[in-house]
Amino acid sequence: PPLAGDSFSDGYFRGLAQRELRIQCCADCASLQHPPRPICRRCTSLSLTFRRLSGRGVLIDASDVFETHDPFADIELTFRRAVIQLDEQEGLQLLAKLVVAERSRVHIGAAVAADYLPCSSGEWALVFRLTSDAVARQIL
Repeated sequence: PPLAGDSFSDGYFRGLAQRELRIQCCADCASLQHPPRPICRRCTSLSLTFRRLSGRGVLIDASDVFETHDPFADIELTFRRAVIQLDEQEGLQLLAKLVVAERSRVHIGAAVAADYLPCSSGEWALVFRLTSDAVARQIL
């Protein structure tokens, strides 16, 4: 994920503060990229802004590493590390935490949506959860 205090990541963190997923977008070629960079990786333009995304995507990879406590969250949850393919652009992927019920099984291709958890610092952390559609299809 982007690092706090990096000037290229400010738009991402301003989005999190408003519980929105904002990803860097090139004003010249409309390509989305994450993590934020000083230039567009597709056309090398310096005209970059941040665009609000839906936060919806699919699970394309997950690991079975579980955490029972996140030191930045105020509540205890079980997380699975996951790679999420966002709906807005083919190849636009995020490494994120997937909130799942303890010992739940998840499948590649499961529909997910962004969610935001409060941190003890007062900031918000981005996580993903299976959508109700994924649960209804018994993907767990």
